[in-house]
Amino acid sequence: MLYFLDSVIVKERLAKFDREVSIGFGRKKVDFALMVKSESDFQRFWIEIKHWLIGYQKGTFWYATSYFADSSSVGTKPDVEKLTDIREEGTFLLILATANPGEKDWSSGIRKFNTKFQPLWVKSLTNLSDFPQSYFLGLLSIPARV
Repeated sequence: MLYFLDSVIVKERLAKFDREVSIGFGRKKVDFALMVKSESDFQRFWIEIKHWLIGYQKGTFWYATSYFADSSSVGTKPDVEKLTDIREEGTFLLILATANPGEKDWSSGIRKFNTKFQPLWVKSLTNLSDFPQSYFLGLLSIPARV
């Protein structure tokens, strides 16, 4: 990820990026803050990253739905809460899943999260069929709290 961000800066599409950026709420930090150039302005994007193992781990089979429904630091809830507190547009959760969870599991997990943890809400921006069975890079948009 850092290699990608460095190479994009060289090509002048990305103005700046910082990692482990304080969001002003105690010790809370977000993994990446990106400043992206537009035609006449800059826009900041906040990105939190996660890794999920889909399959057997220590005798338990993990599904995407398992992670979406988990309110501990293993799941998505604490990250979505933190990103929602930023109160700006442009907040995202980027999930590297090894392996690809499949459309049914991914969609079911998103529905479960949006129901179980409302008013928190996530929207998937990535198509699972664009990825092989071995991995998936899921980008979730988090709406700003008003």
